Amino acid sequence: MILVLMIAVSTAYAWVTNRSQDSPNSRLARNSTLTQAFSLIGRSGTLTKLVELPPSKPTDCLNGLRVLAMAWIILGHSFLMPEGVSGYLNPQDITSSPLNTASAESNPLLMIIIQAEQSVDTFFFLSGFLLSHLMLKELQHRGAHPLLAILLRYFRLTPSLALAMLVYYGILPYLAFGPFAATLQDSIFRRCDGSWWSELTYTMNFIPFDSDKACMGWTWYLGDDMIFFLLGSAVVPIYHRRKKLGWLLLVCLIGLSMGATAWLIARYHLSPYVFDSHYTQYSYYAYSKPYTRAPAYFVGISTAWFLQMLENKGVTRETQPCERRQLLATSAAVAAVAILCLVVFIPATDFGKRKNSWNDFESILLLDVGRVAWALAWAVITVLCYYGYLPLTNAFLSHPGWTPFVRLTYGAYLLHPLVIKLAAGTSVQYYTFSGMEVCYRFIGNCLTAYASAIALWCLIERPIMTLTTAGLKPRAIQQKIESSNSGPALESAAGTGESWHRPSR
Repeated sequence: MILVLMIAVSTAYAWVTNRSQDSPNSRLARNSTLTQAFSLIGRSGTLTKLVELPPSKPTDCLNGLRVLAMAWIILGHSFLMPEGVSGYLNPQDITSSPLNTASAESNPLLMIIIQAEQSVDTFFFLSGFLLSHLMLKELQHRGAHPLLAILLRYFRLTPSLALAMLVYYGILPYLAFGPFAATLQDSIFRRCDGSWWSELTYTMNFIPFDSDKACMGWTWYLGDDMIFFLLGSAVVPIYHRRKKLGWLLLVCLIGLSMGATAWLIARYHLSPYVFDSHYTQYSYYAYSKPYTRAPAYFVGISTAWFLQMLENKGVTRETQPCERRQLLATSAAVAAVAILCLVVFIPATDFGKRKNSWNDFESILLLDVGRVAWALAWAVITVLCYYGYLPLTNAFLSHPGWTPFVRLTYGAYLLHPLVIKLAAGTSVQYYTFSGMEVCYRFIGNCLTAYASAIALWCLIERPIMTLTTAGLKPRAIQQKIESSNSGPALESAAGTGESWHRPSR
């Protein structure tokens, strides 16, 4: 209520000031940081900044990729999250049994929903790439401020997370009614009573160790991304000073992570099958742990290094592509798309009639090597779009229409589970599974999540950006980040053209 009141007062103040430019107090109003932060209108208004179009950048192709990845996550959660609240009336149409082999899991198209988890690796790749790409520019021109970046990242991410948790823990349980309200309330109170504080310290992947007991389980990404941000902030300056040492360190980190993941899969016989205890075990031991999810982030970092190497060798965006290069680029793009499709649909061979047929080696290929291959495929597409070898793809992914949705990605990421769980908690009967039902709920969840994200953007996310920017010293850094705030923001999970001081969520 206080935030709503501040928005109302600030907006009214800004409106009156704009109407009376000759007023003696107009100068004071324009210089009031608090008014600028919470006003909906004006040069720094939250709605103004939401729809403001920044100058185009070579990395704008990441905008569309980010929004599409977020939509894919919402699709996967639209199917999986209701199972823990209302459940499905017809589980026999989802999982196979001797009496019904023509279930959804026998259809390879179900992998489009099940493999939505790959979007998280997309976000890790994006975060690593943006951190490295922008930090290298800072190191080359002005010098970086790692401690400032870490503090700024925490203070810009946490208020939105705290407000989302306040709504989830303190309000959402009391909005539920009907036969499934008690299930929803129990799932929230049981998890949040003892672990809410780990969300605010980004230790939710270790305290509690069981991700199923975390207050807001879907925020595990933020915990991992914060750790990767700290590691990246240390590795990139090393690369800037000593290239070979930087590459060696990055390769070692990727190798250690992949080795740990392979060991866990072999030790506990983890597999991608999600409809039995295998998924529970995979979630407990490996799914959300930073030491198993780091490779995609480091692939993003290395992609930025590769771009810098090409630039230093004279391969720039102005370099005219020859026919041979275009042919190689097209072949690389086709190979990248083939890898993406393979990672999405190959798990279908472990579902249906052949469920749980994979051995440990096959599981390692998907759950370990497959994540690196996924990030590498997006790295290829990103580089090709950067240099203009995929004009149609780049035009689609870089379209300015993505900009407001990119800025709302963090809010949609935080709030879409609240929308899904509240809908299930207020349902008066079990959900019915069908392709059309999932699509229908997915569209509704997307619309409601992004509408809620607008509210979060205006209430706390954008105001915090304005206030923290105003508090930065020296003045040169403040002006630089103020100009970067016009860029799209997202790890969660980061704007494509912003200063690296700004969080890559």
